Amino acid sequence: LGGLLLGGDAGAVNGLTAGDFSDPRHSIIYGATIAAKQRGAVDPITVCEQLRMMGKDEECGGIAYLTELSQSVPTARHLPSYAEAVRQRARRRALALEAQALARDAEAGRDVSVGMGRLQAAASAFDEPRRRFRLLTARELADRPLPAWVVRDLLPSRGLAALYGPPGSGKSFLALDLATAIAEGRTWFGR
Repeated sequence: LGGLLLGGDAGAVNGLTAGDFSDPRHSIIYGATIAAKQRGAVDPITVCEQLRMMGKDEECGGIAYLTELSQSVPTARHLPSYAEAVRQRARRRALALEAQALARDAEAGRDVSVGMGRLQAAASAFDEPRRRFRLLTARELADRPLPAWVVRDLLPSRGLAALYGPPGSGKSFLALDLATAIAEGRTWFGR
């Protein structure tokens, strides 16, 4: 919610529903935030106004609580990750509720086959692996352009490079020497 209140893109929370929030106030605030987004800009003031029109502003803590929510996150940039965390917690709650219902049915001597099916369905929500990167095929790798280098064959202009070694082996000195060579535009160990 904090990321949305900071003006984050509501499209970044695709699939998130008001029912995914455990706190009833957050469910209402989420609905008000989506409604406010449809009317224009989103910030604590516009969402508070939307809550006021719904007659829910006091129930949800008013502008003070909305401001607190907006200050609870450093940036809206991580909104997709925040939304995924809310969805994961909602799935866990659903799984726990199904397990509790199954236990009650078993203790009461009722047929648990339907409950087992619901429990398995709730558990299957965790079977989806979350991939941050897609592996490329050999053909896709061969078709990619050659990388541009800041330091030939060592430091790419785009991407990630790592400098590692045991403590005290001179990594910091090496990194500073490399940075100085780049800043001065000179070669570094012949590169």
